[in-house]
Amino acid sequence: MAAISSNWRFDKADYINNTPSRRDGISLSEERIKRKIGMKFLLDVSWSLKLPQNTIATAATYYHRFFMLRSFKKYHKYEIAGACILLACKTEETMRKISQVSMICAKFASRDLSSYIKNEKEIEAWSKTIKKREPVVAATLCFDLAIKKPKPYQVLLNFLKSLDNVDKDVLQNFATNAWAIINDSYLTPMCLFQKPETIASAAIYLAAQMVDLQLNINPSNGLCWWEITDCSILELGICVQEILDSYRIPRGEVTSPDVANTVSTSSPRTTNNNLNGEAYNSGSTTPFNMNPRTTHVGTRNGVHTPYENPRNTIINGDEEVEDGQITEDGQIVGDNVATTANGNIADENEMDLN
Repeated sequence: MAAISSNWRFDKADYINNTPSRRDGISLSEERIKRKIGMKFLLDVSWSLKLPQNTIATAATYYHRFFMLRSFKKYHKYEIAGACILLACKTEETMRKISQVSMICAKFASRDLSSYIKNEKEIEAWSKTIKKREPVVAATLCFDLAIKKPKPYQVLLNFLKSLDNVDKDVLQNFATNAWAIINDSYLTPMCLFQKPETIASAAIYLAAQMVDLQLNINPSNGLCWWEITDCSILELGICVQEILDSYRIPRGEVTSPDVANTVSTSSPRTTNNNLNGEAYNSGSTTPFNMNPRTTHVGTRNGVHTPYENPRNTIINGDEEVEDGQITEDGQIVGDNVATTANGNIADENEMDLN
């Protein structure tokens, strides 16, 4: 399987037909489910640790790259997710102790979160496993751990700076929805096949449709909106369809729990009955009626909310702020960068880069 070494972009045909998991007899449908469940675990742990969005995106990228090179049959998704989180914290200089990561991993891997009781033996087992898996992940990724290209969140934030004369409430909803769609894109290995600019552009397009925000498509009025994000219209169309497809969970695709039920003192428990083997919904707000086959659980402000988890937050100083939220002083906060709601750009030196 070939990856372009300069940017780690993979051939999607290899993902469909020729991953190590596929060669081990795991179907595409099964691998898709395992990836999503592992990513649910990774995101829940990351949000509980209050990691910045850039660090979470880095951990997610490591996770998807790893399983393009190694099989789910040989490595458990939760163990690799925990190792990816710790590795991303080091790479992005977001310091978290291994004891912190291990404790949260043990909690979210428990059978019942509502009755979870802290178990020192379980936490120690997780600590040993993460220490064991972290060098495996690093070596598998050829120690090429720096994500040099901009992340989709950065592309989105730059685009938000270009929006003038947009109603504050519309802008708030647009930013929040676009941010949530980017979050959800990491549930799939889309980051391996699409450029960050393309993923961000697809999120922008879909979020604009959701809030009825008119984006410029007339060259005589200046740059078309996709030119601002440096995205080709062809790639945009493909990525939009991939995102729409990712929200479709075929009924009956999942028939049994996905994780093992055995636990030993030498390895952490990696069973979570809350997941029940189902494909993961991130907890971020996702497009309502984006796909008629999606099973709707509820709506909030006119958008689909399939999984109630308010952890789609970033840290702004000592306060926790929802991704894309416009603060009282008129700033859109996200990815450690703030822009003013009226389109004026805050001075770079005044931005909270955390």
